[in-house]
Amino acid sequence: MAIRKYAMAAAMALALMSGGLKAQVTSQDVAAAVGQGVVDFLEGRGTWIPDRPGYFNSGGLVYKNVSTSMVRQLSEAIVWRIDVQPEGVLHIPDDINVGFDRFHVSGFAEGAFEYGHMTAIDLPHREIRSIPRRCFSGCSNLQSVTFHSNKTKFIEAAAFRWCSSLKSLRLPSSVKHIGDFAFDQSGLVEFVIPKSVESLGERAFHNCKSLKKVVIPGHRLGVISGYCFSGCESLEEITLPAGVHSILSYAFENSGIKHITWSNNMKAIYSFAFKGTQIQRIDSHATTPPQTGQIFTLNDAKRIELHVPRGSEAAYRNAPVWEAFVNIIADL
Repeated sequence: MAIRKYAMAAAMALALMSGGLKAQVTSQDVAAAVGQGVVDFLEGRGTWIPDRPGYFNSGGLVYKNVSTSMVRQLSEAIVWRIDVQPEGVLHIPDDINVGFDRFHVSGFAEGAFEYGHMTAIDLPHREIRSIPRRCFSGCSNLQSVTFHSNKTKFIEAAAFRWCSSLKSLRLPSSVKHIGDFAFDQSGLVEFVIPKSVESLGERAFHNCKSLKKVVIPGHRLGVISGYCFSGCESLEEITLPAGVHSILSYAFENSGIKHITWSNNMKAIYSFAFKGTQIQRIDSHATTPPQTGQIFTLNDAKRIELHVPRGSEAAYRNAPVWEAFVNIIADL
């Protein structure tokens, strides 16, 4: 009985695909055919995940939010996890076909590609609003990620954590937020923070030991978060954009920073922001000395050259913490 039912469903599906039986076959009939696995039989493409309604395996990836209803044309699917580990480039398709239905690939689940073996990711051309938490965390072979959409707004927590082979990454100019631990202990050597970025999470670049150059061209970023560049032992110089008004505690702890420049908008530098560094020069364009916590030792104050705007030397020599500096040079 089951074989006859399967064969009947297959015949109906073939007739529909060839243009016949249009008047006789209803959407319920087609849905039944898909439910019987007819399309898998005809096309050899994709399988349903047992005991997980709405989960579909296609091309080595498992997708969720996949419906068997034939009325959901052009719906959206989300990559849930890797089923077959790719060794090279992983191309994520724009769409997947499930029977007679087509689904746009619109995003990823948390940890979808975690600890994957791929060397490169080619993202869909459609809008991908965010790279979610732990999405590529632990992908130690990952060397490149290609964004095709300029709609991505969020790089969420630990999205590229422990990607030790990832030397560079070009983010879309639409990104507004880079989350906590986003690139923690990654292999980044150079990184450009897009002009659109408004916030950096704590430890966003923590322990990126190969990171030598960070460019921040925008003016929307207001705060360098706690531990943001801590442990970045190859990072020797950085210029903060005009939007940055605060550097939080331990932001550059144990980094290689030797020269830092900030604008006239700098208002506050929190305790231990430069703990464990051998910073040698500060270019402070702030005419009013920034408020500070416990940021420098007496030995730091003797070693560091503090360059300030002309006419503001007296203000620094009378300001808490800054007054301890031996070398205050008003030449900016």
